[in-house]
Amino acid sequence: MDRTRQKVSRTVSRRDVLLRGGAYGAFAYALGLAGNAQAQGVHGYRNRLKRYQAYKKQNPKPEQSWLDGILPNTKKAVDPASTPHPALFHAAMSCTDRGAKARLYCLKAIKSGDGTLGPCLQAVEAMIPVANALGKLSELDAVRLREMAKLSLRFLDDCETQCRQRGAGHPALQACAASCADCKRAVKTLLSS
Repeated sequence: MDRTRQKVSRTVSRRDVLLRGGAYGAFAYALGLAGNAQAQGVHGYRNRLKRYQAYKKQNPKPEQSWLDGILPNTKKAVDPASTPHPALFHAAMSCTDRGAKARLYCLKAIKSGDGTLGPCLQAVEAMIPVANALGKLSELDAVRLREMAKLSLRFLDDCETQCRQRGAGHPALQACAASCADCKRAVKTLLSS
């Protein structure tokens, strides 16, 4: 019996070999990475920084993107008068801006316990992306602008109705309703022309 017990204790299972070998391998790999990172350390960063600074001195021009010449410069503010439909663009962007303010107002009110502004929040949340798309399409003078304008009338009407119903005593909702009404007038003007 003693001999068999000794043999059993001396035998190493395949599982033990794999676990120990994996642990030793991971430890050696981690040491290799730590050694490499320690060797580069601050000096590696400084060398890269020096190479980048030397490159910038040799190439003072700003790097050009493959989009240059394709997309307009988005850093400039869009002049509403330069768009093909300035009244619609201005009304849609105003509606988007006031809708975002009304959205924040509704969220704060709901958080404080006023659940009556829930339907208004839903209408505003649905209107904001539609008005934003309408403004963008009017800026681009897109082919499908009239179709989008017809569709947006419903969203604008829903938002205006909800904001007017619940807007008593809430200036942000009244401003949103007024901007929705202005945007609806601009859309109707576009559709009638």
